Amino acid sequence: MRRHLMVLFFLAVLLIKPLYSEELKSFSQLVKKVEPTVVNISTTQIIKAQRPTPFDFFKEFFGESPFDFDMPKDFQRQSLGSGVIISEDGYILTNHHVIKDASIIKVRLYRSKEDIEAVVVGKDPKIDIALLKINRDNLPFARLGDSDKLEVGDWVIAIGNPFGLSHTVTKGIVSAKGRVIGSGPYDDFIQTDTPINFGNSGGPLFNLNGEIVGINTAIIAGGQNIGFSIPINMVKTILPQLKKGIVERAYLGIKFQEVTKEIAESFGFDKTVGVLVSEVVKNSPAEKAGIKEGDIILDVNGKTVDEFTSFPKIIASYLPGDTVKLKIYREKKEVILSATLGKQSEQGTVLEKLGLRLSESKSGIVVEEVQPHSIASSLKIVPGDIIISVNNQKVETIDQLVEIVTLIPKNSAVTIQLRTKQGNKFVSFRMP
Repeated sequence: MRRHLMVLFFLAVLLIKPLYSEELKSFSQLVKKVEPTVVNISTTQIIKAQRPTPFDFFKEFFGESPFDFDMPKDFQRQSLGSGVIISEDGYILTNHHVIKDASIIKVRLYRSKEDIEAVVVGKDPKIDIALLKINRDNLPFARLGDSDKLEVGDWVIAIGNPFGLSHTVTKGIVSAKGRVIGSGPYDDFIQTDTPINFGNSGGPLFNLNGEIVGINTAIIAGGQNIGFSIPINMVKTILPQLKKGIVERAYLGIKFQEVTKEIAESFGFDKTVGVLVSEVVKNSPAEKAGIKEGDIILDVNGKTVDEFTSFPKIIASYLPGDTVKLKIYREKKEVILSATLGKQSEQGTVLEKLGLRLSESKSGIVVEEVQPHSIASSLKIVPGDIIISVNNQKVETIDQLVEIVTLIPKNSAVTIQLRTKQGNKFVSFRMP
């Protein structure tokens, strides 16, 4: 009996051994292949100091104020990040937060001491991606892979410039997919235990074929090797728009909620998938397609809405003007509807920037929902609050509010007056 057990044990070892192939003992060949495509990005932001206006007349008449020594001076703020070259003519992917508000962006190529000035071709803050361009040709570049093919447990490597050091390589595995961390409406991160540190932001996550499968973007403070990367497939869907400089997202025009077990049961539905339509916006593509309140949207063009959070990401993967087929559960039957998607309005963009979902009532503009980790959340605005004014201008409709906010310059002060359960109050922030 013992002999048979020993034989079985050795057979098991022989079967398991191929999983740990000789190739995985070193990543050196892979690193040599892809390392030249990774770049260092340094940015400089020039902060304009606000000078006291009473002394401006001195500058007008004498060209200089005698009180300049007491006045604040303009100053520079510098930061570092990483990026990856995706074409031989100099297109580079990085994070939006790496180049946000930068006055000067410079790129340093692999094993080079030259800083090359870069321009921002396109950017998408909603998924934290920016496309840069440098004036160089015949550059080494990395190919875009297929992040949908990644599986939990797959090996990946990250290359970047942590803490301002030169290229640093780290390796790990895919820990999870489809992570939602509250950074925005299109969260769909790859979680990896590959160490990602300050300065790695914007750098690539490679698979073992040397293809880009993600752009490294976030870490959890205090976490041990818990990093997040934007799936490259999400970037690929908007890359043509990034190259044109304008990213336009598709718009269906519904408000929706999760299909809970209780909701599914009460609707005679035996699954907790899809999204429940709670409201259809007037004159929207959804209304024109015949979508009704109480419908459960099950899939879009054959893509199953497995989770509540996946629906906005599916819609965002299409372009305005695209026609999609929606499978809907309605009154215990499945119905197929076609909807031609519209373009997200300026109203939606502004409200997403603030992290608010609003409605209009006789009482005024009512806060319906506050996005976590948003401006509104940091100001402790809560559902049920009523917005009275913005920068001392009374607002009675959402369009009025959006019009005022849209005209406020970046980094300018904004004050909102609210009517809360505890009484009226003012909250202030700076326009991002």
